[in-house]
Amino acid sequence: MEDAVETLLSLTSNASAIDMAKKAKLATAERAIPKMKKYLLRTGITQEDLNRLSVIHVSGTKGKGSTCAFSERILSCHGYTTGLFTSPHLLEVRERIRINGRPISKELFSEHFWDLYTKLKETEIPSRAGEGYDMPFFFNFLTVMSVHVFLKEEVDVAIMEVGIGGQYDSTNLFERPVVCGVTALGLDHTNILGSSIEEIAWNKAGIFKVGQSLGKRDRPAIVVPQDPKAMQVILDRAREIQSPLFVSENLSMRELNRLNIRLGIDCDQQAQNACLAVQLTDFWMEFRKTGLSTCVWHGRTQTIKRERTTYYVDGAHTKESLEACTKWFKQKADEEKRSHGGSVVRILIFNTTGDRDVELFLSLLKPCNFDVALFCTNQLSTVESLTKSGTLRNRLSKEVDQYHNLSTWKKMMDKAMTNKRLWDQVSLASTSPSCSSTSSVDPITNTTITDPELGRDLPGGVISESSADGPATITDPKLGQYISGEVISKSVSDSTTSAITNPKLCPANSVEVSPGESSHPDTVTDTSIRASGAEHIPSSLAFPCILHALAWATQGRDPKIRVKDHRGVGLPEAPARLREAGHVQILITGSLHLVGGALEALTPDMNQ
Repeated sequence: MEDAVETLLSLTSNASAIDMAKKAKLATAERAIPKMKKYLLRTGITQEDLNRLSVIHVSGTKGKGSTCAFSERILSCHGYTTGLFTSPHLLEVRERIRINGRPISKELFSEHFWDLYTKLKETEIPSRAGEGYDMPFFFNFLTVMSVHVFLKEEVDVAIMEVGIGGQYDSTNLFERPVVCGVTALGLDHTNILGSSIEEIAWNKAGIFKVGQSLGKRDRPAIVVPQDPKAMQVILDRAREIQSPLFVSENLSMRELNRLNIRLGIDCDQQAQNACLAVQLTDFWMEFRKTGLSTCVWHGRTQTIKRERTTYYVDGAHTKESLEACTKWFKQKADEEKRSHGGSVVRILIFNTTGDRDVELFLSLLKPCNFDVALFCTNQLSTVESLTKSGTLRNRLSKEVDQYHNLSTWKKMMDKAMTNKRLWDQVSLASTSPSCSSTSSVDPITNTTITDPELGRDLPGGVISESSADGPATITDPKLGQYISGEVISKSVSDSTTSAITNPKLCPANSVEVSPGESSHPDTVTDTSIRASGAEHIPSSLAFPCILHALAWATQGRDPKIRVKDHRGVGLPEAPARLREAGHVQILITGSLHLVGGALEALTPDMNQ
């Protein structure tokens, strides 16, 4: 399994493929599906073989993974052998290909991988790459592999989630899907799919297929209610393709509760996804509600309860999904808070990837009234960046490969720092005009924060001058890499401050660099602000990895969270309010990669 994953990672990554798609002309995009079919032919799969698969194909901006998971559970609970292909994965790449709801085994993954890789490598002709004689990209390879697995396992139904878009997505190679579904649409991947909702709707509806008998329910498309502009485009595309089109009838969570239907994925938005799944699977069988309550889709509106700590985990990464996540979290967290007699502290752990509107996302999360906001990289541990050149594909555990060389650690830390500064800006916008942006007081620790002079030496590293568009950086002379950081100072009196120059004297809220150790800052923090008469503004801290953020947030409450790679540089001391809290609520959101790393620590046996 490990060798297979390592070789898979050597293929052109998702990030590189996305960059190519941004630059590709239409003619290049239009070759995507013919190339996919050529890959299949080179591995022994013909169009006739493809037509043997009975496919449910689902596109959309948000909720398509959940809709596929609901569909899988409904059909599985009625005795059908199901195949499910989704993306991305959370812990292990084999999660993307499931039989009867469970990831395929490591042995089966390795068997199919090497069989396909060998056939494709033997038939590779670099000079004819444009015709499909090259090695497929990472996602394309896995799509081909899913088809092979589902055919060999003789599944009754193959439920396929679109990767990006629809029209030119690698999953759009089925000529005869039984039914297609489109979940809620929104603005995402705009640099690939288009900047308007109409362009995105055109792309998503590209999975529609012509019906055998017009006017009947042959190979129909079912869509959830959409923005009027998007719906008009969908209607036009259905007429163009000659696909029967139906609009899903929605039921609210309240109506589902009245019918005594409980959803295994908890959120009001999931009611829409569940209703679409019901109507998709209705083309397979007489509808029953059995499968809905048993559906588990990790990392989506998932609640994990531990002693004195509750984790709320949701991989929301679009405006609409963040809105749904916020509504879900506030409702569930507020209900839980009312049930606890003691004090409750609320913490956000956030990161996001790509070119998403982070400031908008954080503004949406602001009403959740977090006591502390933590920002980190998508990396589980700091060990990888210190021992393996800082690239994400070199994982502490080779099984955990979800990052697939998306970025260097430095870029991710820069991203975390940017997210942190944006949160501070969003928080400052809520304070009174008299509140200073360069000096603030933590309402819990009474520590004053200021911007010190830059350019002074620190043991083990040098702080360089900051520029207008970025923070100061710490140069690590041993590792030869730049690590984003900020230095703050501790109050000496009510009116004066002094810059930190000796790491031995660093207060809890600072960058710490230990002499004799690699100068890898474990934490960059910025304490919270409260102006006179203003509302409470949450603290913000930045960590180099997920484990450090979780360890600080849980304060030893959760035995599963241990910072094993600690090098003698202590995490910031938590305020008494957190240490003594009766219960801690932690929302982890913004990125499925972040959620996957967190779940590796919280539920390491998830795929067993």
